[in-house]
Amino acid sequence: MDTRNKEFVEDIIHYIPTYYKENVQANILANDVIQLIGNSNHYSLPAIKHKDNQDHSHHVLCSCAYTNLYITPETRLLPCISMTASSLQDRFPLVTELGLQKALEDPFYVEHISMKEKEFLEKNEECKNCAYLKYCGTGCRANALLENEQSFLSVDKKQCILWKEGYVERIKKVADEAIETYYKK
Repeated sequence: MDTRNKEFVEDIIHYIPTYYKENVQANILANDVIQLIGNSNHYSLPAIKHKDNQDHSHHVLCSCAYTNLYITPETRLLPCISMTASSLQDRFPLVTELGLQKALEDPFYVEHISMKEKEFLEKNEECKNCAYLKYCGTGCRANALLENEQSFLSVDKKQCILWKEGYVERIKKVADEAIETYYKK
């Protein structure tokens, strides 16, 4: 994660108390950093894909991409909106050419939404040997693709920084303190 991304994470961390102090009613999803849930003392951390030590190797890499789909304005079927304008976008099927059912069966699309963690880890030694894998679950494939325009299978560097540099714990601490201080029941 470059300096620009670190600055973004820092800005979000600094914003969290303001969100609760101002009693914002809107939900905010801050790009894999935190999801703040309006009028609530709850939040979620997208960086935490797994909360237990069980074997997740047979889970799909992204349950969101597996259960939802995104169709671009040009009708290209993508695993998620974050893959828009990626180097792979033009390889995904066009719904207007194939129809939705055939597009959903397109091998390239199916490979990207149904890949299991085990398959991914066979191709990515860095993630396979990481102490944080049990929490991050390989990170976000769209983020990885944005970091390395050629590989959906590369490391999600943003997740690495969030975990290895202690941002996840810091974000939790700031959010919990802000809720304790400002949340009105």
